[in-house]
Amino acid sequence: MRSLSGEPCQPRALRNGCDRSTAMQRRCATSSAPGSVCKAGHAARSFLARLRLGPASNTVLGHTDPNLANYLWLANYLWDGQRIRIVDFEDAGQSDREFELADLLEHLSARRADWTGFLTLFDLDGDRLLDARRLYAIFWLHQLRPGSPTERRNPPGTLGQQAERLLDLLN
Repeated sequence: MRSLSGEPCQPRALRNGCDRSTAMQRRCATSSAPGSVCKAGHAARSFLARLRLGPASNTVLGHTDPNLANYLWLANYLWDGQRIRIVDFEDAGQSDREFELADLLEHLSARRADWTGFLTLFDLDGDRLLDARRLYAIFWLHQLRPGSPTERRNPPGTLGQQAERLLDLLN
């Protein structure tokens, strides 16, 4: 853990967001995806070009894999007001609250949950949380691209819904 504390905080979405947006941009020209997908790809590229994230004001041990299947349900609730149980830590590492919570909020498995009350439990930088959510929404847009393994595992229309979600976050 001591060696982790000396490493700069650079969450997964930040490390990979620019490369993924550029790849999405190239695919738009030859894709049969809905128009909103290419519009979201262009908007993502513009957002990434002007994004300037400063260092995190807090550092946490991040789970970085918020698939709800990794959380053990307590009395049919993810959060019982006192405890949460989490499994699957092979991707864990140094992060910050805003990126960890953004990863959870934007994960495809967590879309139907209302996180409003849960978020009030944390002292958050709202601008950083929004930028982190935008980065993860870009990540999911890329993951759902036509022909990808993630696209095949999700219901038809998920890519278009993701594009709309990203466009909403960017506006």
